[in-house]
Amino acid sequence: MRRRRLPGGGSAHEVPIEHNSDRLRYLNTLARRDAESPHVRRYAERIQRGAGSPLKQIAALHGWVRDRILYTGEQRETFTHPVKVLRYGVGDCDDSARLLVAMLRSLGFRARVELVPPAHVAAQVRYRGRWRWLETTIQAQPFEHPMAAARRLGMVGSSL
Repeated sequence: MRRRRLPGGGSAHEVPIEHNSDRLRYLNTLARRDAESPHVRRYAERIQRGAGSPLKQIAALHGWVRDRILYTGEQRETFTHPVKVLRYGVGDCDDSARLLVAMLRSLGFRARVELVPPAHVAAQVRYRGRWRWLETTIQAQPFEHPMAAARRLGMVGSSL
């Protein structure tokens, strides 16, 4: 287990990240907390302002994170707070997925971070009774499965 300091100055906690299920549980817990951040909510409100329907709001948030947060790899797994991701405009797959989930949740949408095997994560939103993908590290369309987007973009054989 690795020790991680929780965002917001909390005490250090043992965070088991060896297993994907633990990683997902932790990321989703963080995203729920992040959704309560006034800074995250203000960003989300600004981005979706004037979008209209829930579908257009989801698409606006997805497109903004996908197009403005530069994907960067990490040598060691780090979970970056969304305020830092917003400030610096970079993050890995869990950082951008966590940011998008926090933004969606701050506006009342049901959203989560979900695993794309073997070792990638992406956001999902509940829309019309189904969980829908929102991949942010490549030019995926709203609701397009990350692997389908990778195939469409000619990225087959590469990792997301």
